Amino acid sequence: MSENLDVLVALSDWQAAGQKAVLATVVSAWGSAPRRPGSQMAIREDGHIVGSVSGGCVEGDVIAQALEMMDGEGEAPRQSDYGVSDASAWAVGLACGGQIRVHLHTPEADFAKDTLAAIEDRGLVERQLPIEGSDPVTVTYAKPLRLLIIGGVHIAQALAEMAPTVGLSPTIIDPRGGFASPERFPGVPLLTDWPDQAVADFGLDERTAVVALTHDEKIDDPALLAAFNSSVFYIGALGSRRTQEKRRQRMLDAGVTEENYARLNGPIGLDIGAANPAEIAVSILAEIVATLRGKA
Repeated sequence: MSENLDVLVALSDWQAAGQKAVLATVVSAWGSAPRRPGSQMAIREDGHIVGSVSGGCVEGDVIAQALEMMDGEGEAPRQSDYGVSDASAWAVGLACGGQIRVHLHTPEADFAKDTLAAIEDRGLVERQLPIEGSDPVTVTYAKPLRLLIIGGVHIAQALAEMAPTVGLSPTIIDPRGGFASPERFPGVPLLTDWPDQAVADFGLDERTAVVALTHDEKIDDPALLAAFNSSVFYIGALGSRRTQEKRRQRMLDAGVTEENYARLNGPIGLDIGAANPAEIAVSILAEIVATLRGKA
C-alpha cells in the first residue's frame, strides 16, 4: 500500500515552507499492534500531524516527544517502547495487547522532496533509516496502487469513491456513451476507447488490480485477456456462477491456461451477503485487500 505517501507530501510542504518537523516511524511491532513496521507519522512544530503509528493514544505521547525535540536545537534521534499489559492496555491505545517501538528523528532538509521525485520516476522507493545500536530499518514508499474498473456502472461509482480510502487509485474504462462521464465519476480518470486499446494505453503492472463489471463480454473480455497476460495482482469479474462458467470457456478458447484462469476472482468479492452497489463495492475492496495481504 501507499500509506506513507501522504506523510511524505505533507513533510515536503512543511520543509519547503521552512517549518520544523519530526518524523516518527514504527521500527518494530509485536503481538496485536495495530500498525506495522515502517508505518510513519509526521509532526509539525505546531502539533499538526499526518499519518499514524498506532490506533490510539500512543500518538499523544509521540507528539509530545516530537514537540520537545523541536523545542531544542538539533536534538538527537530517540526511541520509545510502548509495551502493554492487560491493566494498561486501554491507557496507551493498544487494547489488543500489542507492543511497538517508535523511532523519532528530524529528517534532512531535502528528504521528502527527493524521495517524492524518486517515486515519480520509479514508482517505488526504499529508504534505509539508520538507528543507533541496531540494524537499520527499511521503509517502503510507493505511488498508490491502481484499480482499473471496466464499466462505468452503479457499482463502479461506489467502488471508485471508496477505493482511495484503502490506497487504490481508480480509473474507469467504458466506451459506451453516458456511462463514463465526469458527472458520474467526478475527479476520476476516464478512458472511453474500447478496452483493448484503453487497457494498452493504461499499462498493466504488478501494482494494478483489474475489476470487470459490465456483464458485456464485448467489453469485459478484452480487458480480462489483457489482465491474464500481465502481472496484475488481482483480477475480478462480476457475474453469477453460470456466467462465470461461460466466461471461463471463452477465456480458455482464447488461449488462457487453467492455471492462469485460476487467478480470476469470480463471482467477485468476499461473501458478506452484499445486496446493493455500495455493499458489493465493500466486498470487492475487502477481497482486493485480502489478496494484497496474502489471505486466502
